[in-house]
Amino acid sequence: MQEKEKKSRKKRFPWKTVIITVLVTGILAGIVSYLIAYNAVKKQFEYSRQPIVIEESEAMKTLKDNLASGTGVTTALRQSFKNYLIVYSGNSYTFYPLNYDLKMHNRKKENVKVLPSGEWQYVEKGKVVSHKGIDVSSHQGTIDWAKVKEDNVEFAIIRAVYRGYESGKLVVDTCFNDNAKGAGEHGIETGAYLFSQALNEAELDEEIDLLLETVKPYDMKGPIVLDIELTEGGTGRADSLSAAERTALARHFTEKVRAAGYRPMLYYNFETALMLINTEELEDSDKWYASYTSDFYYPYYYSYWQYTSSGKVKGIEGDVDMDICFEEL
Repeated sequence: MQEKEKKSRKKRFPWKTVIITVLVTGILAGIVSYLIAYNAVKKQFEYSRQPIVIEESEAMKTLKDNLASGTGVTTALRQSFKNYLIVYSGNSYTFYPLNYDLKMHNRKKENVKVLPSGEWQYVEKGKVVSHKGIDVSSHQGTIDWAKVKEDNVEFAIIRAVYRGYESGKLVVDTCFNDNAKGAGEHGIETGAYLFSQALNEAELDEEIDLLLETVKPYDMKGPIVLDIELTEGGTGRADSLSAAERTALARHFTEKVRAAGYRPMLYYNFETALMLINTEELEDSDKWYASYTSDFYYPYYYSYWQYTSSGKVKGIEGDVDMDICFEEL
């Protein structure tokens, strides 16, 4: 009788083992699920150039129309999404996450002083810290550089070379030599720029070689600039380049110009900076930024600022681009 009872006790179901196994399995499954969820959330908050695109639906269009008399929809969106830079282009709003790894400026709208002449200055603690400049080409015609100097212009960036945006013909600006000589003779610091339509590195080398040959006779202490922009109407031969291709060409330009002993610089506007090039890959290049508002919405650092294309300066008939340099000349 005692032997049978002993055998029956051995056959009892191992509940404790089952319970422990279930608990351990549940805990391990929970840890795995947590790690998967954590990595998914972490990935969402890591910086990525992949933009968020919101198509302009009828509701969005109505919102824009309703706000047109006051706060526009783009302004409203920008004020709402502080961690994004928002571009309105092609009937859609594109949200680019801020990259806090890039160098930023701390400029403020209230520090911009507008003179009766229309000239803008940047002021800190009651002192003007900006330098007055212009950029010119053959579009300005003959320039009286003595009068330009009288108008307190401190620097000029002069178009030296450009390639036809449809023909592809490479040309030296017809007024470059007169402008470089005239500005230099009157103590105005000079730089030069290239309007490129290169489709590849070989074409860009051709442009750079002509540019360096053209500026060589002059004392160019200012920047040597690559103008990056789309053409009006989108008919430019280089308009179809990808951001990666355009970035690679810009990097090649800066490296080659720097090796020649000059200060390379890139010129672009807001849309170009976000949509046409990868700015984080060009962090070590000086920047010349074009924006005709003083809101300083674009946060990344730039040395030169083109703030209008309709400025007035003595010695120049008609409109001229006007610029500010934030650094010492």
